[in-house]
Amino acid sequence: MSSLITTKAEAIFYSISHIDDYEQLDEESKKQYFSFLNEYANSQNSVLMILKKVSLDYEFITSNFYHFWGLNPSESINSFKSFFPLIMENVQSLAECIKVHEELFNNATEDEKSYFSSTFFGARVNTLNGTPARLVWHVVPMILNGHRQSKILLSYQKEITHLVEGDIYWFRIDTGKRIFTWYSNQKIVKEKEIISRAELSCIRYWTAGLSSSEIAKTLFISVNTVNNHFKAVRNRLGLRNNTAIVEICHLLNISTSNI
Repeated sequence: MSSLITTKAEAIFYSISHIDDYEQLDEESKKQYFSFLNEYANSQNSVLMILKKVSLDYEFITSNFYHFWGLNPSESINSFKSFFPLIMENVQSLAECIKVHEELFNNATEDEKSYFSSTFFGARVNTLNGTPARLVWHVVPMILNGHRQSKILLSYQKEITHLVEGDIYWFRIDTGKRIFTWYSNQKIVKEKEIISRAELSCIRYWTAGLSSSEIAKTLFISVNTVNNHFKAVRNRLGLRNNTAIVEICHLLNISTSNI
């Protein structure tokens, strides 16, 4: 099972993301860093981008970007503002994501702003050759300015149509201390993780190979309760099956192994 969470990926998304080392890299070190990003993006069938937040221009895009989006390599795409309106099936969903992100960021503490990362899951897009797809878009800060606001962002995009069922899309904001969620069928920001503790307990045992009846006996609950927990997660997140639940947990660094 492939997922975002690997030793190397954690180094990118959860270590270098929160320090200013990138800006201090010399040209040779940057070349090596970009080489790893290319290698990782290709291995995960995903695209990685380094984005300047204020101008919304790309500092770097992995080499598979054009193939991923059905672009001709001769085309020049250097701006988030020019590219995303071309692929978003519902531009309003992107506007909603940006609005939620900015409102929460403006109300975050200075420390929370340092760790402010966001995930946009289930966006409907069309590649430029006309192929419909669903996207997960994960963004973390790499470099902060003097006001602890992110000025360079690392963006990860992955095609997740195989995980999705239905039309729900949702956002998750992680500030390092608090987690906020927003769902398209509710349109309310809640300070709450996407999966409850009770649900996560069931997921962890299922990942370890236990059946629903075995999970029920272990947790001293009914089989119906176990099944209802899984169903609630699938319905809330718009996921196809239990395997998709585990994929999303890995993607968001939610541990499924602590039992």
